[in-house]
Amino acid sequence: TESLAAFQKAEKQVNAKDCAELFPIVYAMMDVSYNQDALELLDEMRKASSAMRNSSSAGDDDLCSSQIASLYLRLGEFNRASKEFIAILKTGEGNVGMVEQRLAEYMTDSLGRATVLTALERQIIAADDPSSGGPTRANLRLLAWVYGEKKDYANALKTMIQLDDLASNMPGNEGAELLQFADRARTEGALEVAAKAYAEASRRLRANRGQDYYVEQAELGSLKTWEAYYLGKQKNDRSSMKDSIADLIAKYEAFASNTPNSDFGHDAMLRAGSLSYAELFDLKRATKDLEAVISRSQPGLSASMLQSAFRLVDIAYASEDFPLAASRLQQIEAMLGNYHSPNEKEIRNHIVYDRALGLYYQGNFDSCSVLLESVAADASSDYANDAIALEGII
Repeated sequence: TESLAAFQKAEKQVNAKDCAELFPIVYAMMDVSYNQDALELLDEMRKASSAMRNSSSAGDDDLCSSQIASLYLRLGEFNRASKEFIAILKTGEGNVGMVEQRLAEYMTDSLGRATVLTALERQIIAADDPSSGGPTRANLRLLAWVYGEKKDYANALKTMIQLDDLASNMPGNEGAELLQFADRARTEGALEVAAKAYAEASRRLRANRGQDYYVEQAELGSLKTWEAYYLGKQKNDRSSMKDSIADLIAKYEAFASNTPNSDFGHDAMLRAGSLSYAELFDLKRATKDLEAVISRSQPGLSASMLQSAFRLVDIAYASEDFPLAASRLQQIEAMLGNYHSPNEKEIRNHIVYDRALGLYYQGNFDSCSVLLESVAADASSDYANDAIALEGII
């Protein structure tokens, strides 16, 4: 009773319109399980906050409402919290990030996550009144985030398309966010949705002039999606995917031919060569594609050039052409001498390890072990464990 009286006295001593001064009181009530009293005080704060929404201090009110919504979440009043968050979004799309951040703090366990997201989804859909022009960009953006958090990629894509449709009023903006969503879906393994998203993004981007870079990004992303799909299927049935992979390699090559001087084109040709080698064991075709990456690259040590060069060493070993492998490793070493690289130490470890492999394949175990020891001694190297494993085999 004394505690409650103290809270009531404290409440009278502050300006009821100043939410920040009331938050410590609400937290104190919650700490001693006066949750119903805390809710009543929050409702008073919300009413005062709503009155401010039409005043000049609406920006301060967004922060106040955000705190109120967070407290509702803490009390388990998810529907109330959702309504409060949606009310915040009415003041501008720029508040979406703040709302997402607040929500993320209360979704650390799977049960809480599902409950919060379901309540929020229901409230957003209910708030989108067709008579008032349909869903706002802010609500759609938050709804897309909700579906993404729920891993409901199909509904997330539908929402992203709705959001992108609204961008038609701003020429030049269509397709960009769909492309970002497609990248995320592919990365998180939603390959079917990613393929649809890339196709839709590519179609919309093509309709705008000056979007060639993003069109190329979308086309390459689509090919990478099919690569992930085929390689995943191949784990279960290797033979059935061979024709599909061969067709994909041809598409990578065609894409690279149309974009010979871009990083996307180099990446496509590298992937074509790697698939030809690793999946079809077509060494001639793989060599042609990988050498094309090196010849088309700008002077320097780009990631695609280095990967192609080391893959060519692998192909030489697969052909049992040890002089050719040694020559290719010397070429990589010469490039290191001409161009600086922040990963020079790791590249040199790779060269030494590949030379050790060549000696191992030829049965020269003593010399191989000497090289492996130098790589194994560098604990920070990605090749240290490989070197230790090969030493163990020897």
